[in-house]
Amino acid sequence: MTAVAVFSLGLAAAFGVLAVWTVAQWWRWRTRSTAYLALAFTSLALAITISRVDELTRVEIWTPLLAALNVVPAAFPWLVAASVWSLEGRRPRWAWIGLVWVVVFTLLLGFVTFTETTLPDLVTLVVLSLFGLAWVIAAVGTAVGLRRAARRHVLARPRMRLMSTGLIVLTVALLIDLAGGDSATLNTVMNGVALVAALLFVLGFVPPRALRLWWRRDEIGTFQQSQADLLGAVSTDEVAVAVAAPLAGLLGSGVVVAGDDGAVLACHGLDAQEAEQVAAAVAGGRQPLEGIRVTSIGRGWLAVVAGPFTPVFGRDEVDLADAYAMQVRISLERATLFQSIQQQQADLEAMLLGLAHDIRSPTAAISGSAQLLADADERDLREQLSELITNSTDYLARLVDAMMELGQVRTGAREREPVAIVAVARKVAERVGGSHPALRIEVSGDSDAIVWMNPIRAEQLFDNLIGNAVKHGGREDLTVQVEVARHDGLVVVDVADDGVGIPADDHERIFTPFQRGAGARGKGNGLGLGLVRRIVADLGGTLELVPSTRGARFELRLPTERAALPVLQPDGSGSVLRHGRRG
Repeated sequence: MTAVAVFSLGLAAAFGVLAVWTVAQWWRWRTRSTAYLALAFTSLALAITISRVDELTRVEIWTPLLAALNVVPAAFPWLVAASVWSLEGRRPRWAWIGLVWVVVFTLLLGFVTFTETTLPDLVTLVVLSLFGLAWVIAAVGTAVGLRRAARRHVLARPRMRLMSTGLIVLTVALLIDLAGGDSATLNTVMNGVALVAALLFVLGFVPPRALRLWWRRDEIGTFQQSQADLLGAVSTDEVAVAVAAPLAGLLGSGVVVAGDDGAVLACHGLDAQEAEQVAAAVAGGRQPLEGIRVTSIGRGWLAVVAGPFTPVFGRDEVDLADAYAMQVRISLERATLFQSIQQQQADLEAMLLGLAHDIRSPTAAISGSAQLLADADERDLREQLSELITNSTDYLARLVDAMMELGQVRTGAREREPVAIVAVARKVAERVGGSHPALRIEVSGDSDAIVWMNPIRAEQLFDNLIGNAVKHGGREDLTVQVEVARHDGLVVVDVADDGVGIPADDHERIFTPFQRGAGARGKGNGLGLGLVRRIVADLGGTLELVPSTRGARFELRLPTERAALPVLQPDGSGSVLRHGRRG
C-alpha cells in the first residue's frame, strides 16, 4: 500500500471522526441546526470512506448503495446551508433551487446507474457544470449571509467569519477533487484541504469552550469597566443600564433587565417590542422562548436571550450569567439602601420642620403670656394668661408623649399576648363615644379573631383610626363602622365612616409624621396614623387607605401567628422573620 493510499484512508477516518463529533453535538443540543450538520457530515464521511475502500480494494459495491452515495455530494452543501438557515429561522428565497437540483440529480444518477447508460461527453460536462454551480450557489450564498450577519453581532463576528471561510475553502477543495480526474495525489491533497476547511466550519458552528473564551477576550475590558459602573449606580434604573450592554457584549446575546412587575428597566441586543414580549412571558410564569436564561436579581430578574448567531451557550456562559446576576443583586440592594437612606433623610427633614412648626406656636404663647403675666394686675387677665400657659404646656407634653410613642413602637414587640380585637374595638368605641355624644360607632364581626400583640398597642390602633374619622369626617353626627373578620390566616379589620372622606392628594401625606390632611378639624400633631402604620408594620401586617365612594375607609391585615416576629424596615414597612428566614 502506497503512502498516498495510507494518507487517503487516514483522511477518510478523520472525516469519520468529524462526523461522530457532529452527531455528538446534535445529541447534546437537540436543535435543527445541529441535526442538519450531523446529517451532512455523516453522509459525507460515509461516502468518502466507501469510495476510498472501493479504490483500494476494488470490491464491487451494491449498485443502489453506490447510487445513494453519489447523491451525497449534491445534497451536502444544501444540508450545510440548511443548518445555517435554521439559525435564523427562515430560508432564503432561492432555497428551492437546492431541492430541485438534488431531486433532478438523483433521478439522473439513478437512471444512469440502473440502466448502465453512458452519457455523451457534452451531457456529462453539462451535468458536472450544473453540479459545480449548485455547490457555488449554496456555499457562496450561505457564506455571504454569514458575513452579513457578522456585521450585526460583535461577539458572533469571529464565529461567522470562521464558518464562512471554512465553507468557501471546503467548496473549492471538493470541486477541485471532483475535477481532478484520475490523479490520486491531487484528489488526496484536496481531500486534506477539505478536511481542514470542514473542521474550521464545524468549530465555528459548535465552538468549544477555549475558542469561546478567546473570542470574548476583547469584551473583558468593557466588562471590568461595568463593575465600576455598578459600584457607582445609586438607583435601580442606573444598575439596570450599567449591566445590560456589558453582559450582552460578553455573551453575544440580548439582555433584558426587569422588575418583579415585569416592567422593563433596560435591554440591549433586542428591540423594545422583543424585550416586552420576554418580560410579559417571564412575569406570566411561562417559558418565554427557546434559548432564554432567566436569573433572579432579588427585586426583579435578568434574562439572557441567545440570538440566532450567538456562540453556543454552554455551562461557562450560564455560570457567568449567574455570577453577574449575583453582582447585580448586590448592586440593587445597595442602590435600594441608598434610596432608602435618602428617603429617610427627607422624611427626617420634613419631620423636623413639622416639629419646629408645632413647637413654635405654644412656646411663643408661653413666652408672651409669661411676659404679660408679670405686668398683669387684673385677676381675670392673670387667670386667662395662666390658662393659656397651662394649655400650651399640656400640648407640648402631649407632643413629647406622641413622639416617644412613635419612637418606641417596638418596645412591646416581645410583650405580646392574645388580644381579642373585637373586644378592644368595643372598649375604645365606648371611650371615644363618651366624649363625642353625636358620634355613632358600630363594632361587629368575629369575636374569636385573635392577634398576638401588646394590648396597649391594640388600643392605640383603634384610638387613632376612630380619632382620624372624627377629625376628617366633617360633621359631629358621624357614623363609624368597625368590622372584624378572619381570612387566610389573617385578621382583617375594616374601619369606615360616612364623612366627607380624605382628598386624594392627602392619601399618603396623612401617614407622614407632622403632616395633617387639608380637611382636618380640631387640634392635632399629625402623628396618629403614622403611629398606626408603624404598629401594623411591627406586627408584620399591612395598613391601606381603601378607595371609597363615601367617607374614608381603612383596611388592616394583621397576622395571627404567634411565632411571626417582624423585622422593621427603615421605611416603616415590615417583613416577617420565621425560624431565621424572612418571608
